[in-house]
Parts: sequence; structure tokens; C-alpha cells
Amino acid sequence: MEGTALSWAIPYMDPGLLALLTLFLLPVPLKEAGMAFRDIFGIRPTDLDVHVRDVMADFVARHGFAGFESYVTRAGRAAFIEISVLVSPDMPAMRVAEIDGLRAEIGEAIGEAGPNRWLTIVFTADPAQL
Repeated sequence: MEGTALSWAIPYMDPGLLALLTLFLLPVPLKEAGMAFRDIFGIRPTDLDVHVRDVMADFVARHGFAGFESYVTRAGRAAFIEISVLVSPDMPAMRVAEIDGLRAEIGEAIGEAGPNRWLTIVFTADPAQL
């Protein structure tokens, strides 16, 4: 560029290219920071929350339970899912093995089983416990 009509732009080339490169690279750390802030503030991961609610709505309808409440959050790679299932007071008592089978059914339907998923399922007849 020396000796041409653009020689006046030589001092601006390095800062200009660096600014352009920064614009292309900036979305990566901003995305990571956004994910970190969602973890810090405990914002629900919408896709997982909707999936859990869909699974539980189907489960409650098929087995005749009175309702459910669910809470889903993520912290880093870990997913924490808490589900309370409302049992009708007139529903016949179940053995522990039957309840464990229902928990296993819910866990399989939710998926993502592994060391990064913390799944808590409670069955109660007391609506105040939801």
C-alpha cells in the first residue's frame, strides 16, 4: 500500500483487522456467558422442562393419578429434576416394588439417565406437599 493513494490507511489496517476479527469471535464468549448466567440465576431449561411436563401429563393420565408438579433446573452439565405426583386419597395402596416400577417408568420416559441427571420422584396424597 506504500506509494499508492491508500498509503494514508496503513496506520489503520492493524486496528481495523483486529476490530473485524473481534466481531467474528465475540459471539462465542457471549453465548458461554449467557449459559453461565442462566445457571447462576436458576433459569429453567425450557426444552427439558417441557419434555418433563409432557412425559408426566401422559403418565398421570395413563395411571389415573390426580396430578403432578415438576421443577427442572441445570447447573453446568447436571440436570436436576424434581417431580411430585399427587395420589388420590381413595386410590388403593401400592407396594414399594410397584412404586419403584412407576419411578423407573418415569425415568426411562424422561431419558438422559446417567451421572449428570439427578431425578427425585415423590408420591403423596397431600396437595400441600406439591
